[in-house]
Amino acid sequence: MPLKKNYPKERRKKTPPIVLSDGSDYDSQEEEEENHVVFYDKGLYALTINPRNDYQYFGNPRRKYLMKQKINDVLGEFKEAGIHYRMYWELSEPKDNVVSVSGPRLHLHGFIRFTTQASVKQFLMYHLYFITRIGMYKVEPLTCSRGWLKYCNKQSHIMKIDPLSNVDSLKDILEDSVDAENASTNSAS
Repeated sequence: MPLKKNYPKERRKKTPPIVLSDGSDYDSQEEEEENHVVFYDKGLYALTINPRNDYQYFGNPRRKYLMKQKINDVLGEFKEAGIHYRMYWELSEPKDNVVSVSGPRLHLHGFIRFTTQASVKQFLMYHLYFITRIGMYKVEPLTCSRGWLKYCNKQSHIMKIDPLSNVDSLKDILEDSVDAENASTNSAS
């Protein structure tokens, strides 16, 4: 049996933190990742998609139409894979009240439901590739569907763009959620 050296923690060599391109260090990122819940199970999640600049169509009068078409191309095959979604449009506000060179960004917040474990695998192995090609995404476990719906709808009275969805109503996505009965009254169709 090989001898195992158990050095006290203070005697272990501490390597300097690795600084990442965003200025954060690797150690703090590892701590964040330990607290991050991965979405490898069927169920309901919060989804955000923020398209890259070349899919923002800044200055184009057909901006909403072109972005909607591009996002629909990417999300179009979800239903066949057992992935249901409803996404709401938002226009980010300029930082520090200054419009940047690229202007306010259109992006989406919404709900995504993986109906089976196979739909999660399909999302990870196929669909996620196409989402990352058009921009950044974030999928997080949904802890309060009512609060998330309120956040998603915060600009609906201004944006006047129908949500992107592959189901008839939000209630279809929230099917077994505690907040499902409230969805029909709070949902902007």
